[in-house]
Amino acid sequence: MMPMKAILLEEAIRAMALVGIVMFGVLPIAYMLGADVSRIAMIALPAALLSFPFTTLIRIRTGSDLRLRTSRGWYIAASVAFALGLSMAILTVITGYASWNQAVMQIVASALLIAVFALVGARLMQLR
Repeated sequence: MMPMKAILLEEAIRAMALVGIVMFGVLPIAYMLGADVSRIAMIALPAALLSFPFTTLIRIRTGSDLRLRTSRGWYIAASVAFALGLSMAILTVITGYASWNQAVMQIVASALLIAVFALVGARLMQLR
């Protein structure tokens, strides 16, 4: 079982990452789509911060690590990330914020980056 300090530190880092995703991912997209960013921020930021106590309690009670442990998990996470990137590229084209050429380049770049991360992650799982 991991010490309490290590669990708190790991979960604090995860909560900070979620806040970063909200601030640099969700809110700019909401702004591009013309939504009320302040309302979305009032919902998304507390939701990201509330994940900290819940995941901390789950980890303390169960003792599980809550991370990807198999190469199949890495491939599933990569396919979900690619589907989200593809849907965002299509959304930017539909709303008129990007041309088809920009969307295709965004999809190609994200596919390459996601493929590299998935292959490296899956390869590291085999080394365990």
